[in-house]
This record gives sequence, structure tokens and C-alpha cells, in this order.
Amino acid sequence: MTTPNIVVIQADQMAAQALGAYGDAAALTPNMDALAADGAVFDRAYCNTPLCSPSRASMMTGRMPSEIDCLDNGDDFAASVPTFAHRLRKLGYHTALIGRMHFIGPDQHHGFEERLTTDVYPADLDMVPDWNRPLEQKLQWYHEADPVFTAGAATANVQQDFDDEV
Repeated sequence: MTTPNIVVIQADQMAAQALGAYGDAAALTPNMDALAADGAVFDRAYCNTPLCSPSRASMMTGRMPSEIDCLDNGDDFAASVPTFAHRLRKLGYHTALIGRMHFIGPDQHHGFEERLTTDVYPADLDMVPDWNRPLEQKLQWYHEADPVFTAGAATANVQQDFDDEV
């Protein structure tokens, strides 16, 4: 028996019911549908938390966010916690990470041999506001929506630059 290739896709804000492989006749997702037809799909996968970092850490470890002490987007995902990437490497797989993971802390690989792109957010705690700081010292987008409504159309932003890189 040949060793199967394994591709894990985690997508922000993509509901399964928006893919042809899960029955959406209007969705045009031929590549995802082909992967699903020849591979495995989850029919009962649930997100353990609505926050990005703890949810990804939970999926990578198979453990609840509370067990690995990764409870919000600013928590360090400890390098000592094994992930499926560690286990796959032990089985002889070549592992690579492409795209965002929001790993906070010094370990930006968590078992992956390669990281083919940077992350869209910093690897430190700068993305988490210090709520004890005076209001004028906080980033505007943490405490009010005015910049969103008054900024106008953006020609480029960090998200678009990251998507272009990926």
C-alpha cells in the first residue's frame, strides 16, 4: 500500500454548506470538490471556539483549548504541545505550512518542516490590546469603529498583501 498524500485545509469563514462537495449546487468549487471526491471529508466537525488561534491550535493538537492553555488570539501556543505535524513527520511525511495560523510565540512552525509564507499578523503579543493602557495609547481599531467608517475605500491592505503572497 502506498502512503497517501495528506492535505489539510483550514479556511477562515468558509462554511461547509458553501462548497459543492457538501451539496451546494450554486457553488463553483471544482478543485475542492475533486479533493473531496478522492479523499476524506468531515461530516461532523465542530469548532471548539469562535476565536482563530485557539481553534487552530485545537485542531492541530486534537485537544480542547483549555487543555493547552490557548484561550484567545493573544495566547502563546506552547512549543511543547505536539501537533499532527509532529506526528506526520515521525511517520516520514514532508510537512509544509502555507498561509496564516496566528501562532503567538517563538515557535512559528509547530512541527511543520517548512513555512512557505509569512503570517499576516505578528508573532508577538502586539495584536492583543493592553486594556490597562490609557485610551489614547491603544490602537484605534481596538476600541472604536470610526476609522472603519471614515477611511473610505482601500486600494491595498495587509490582508490583500498577504493573500497575494499566498
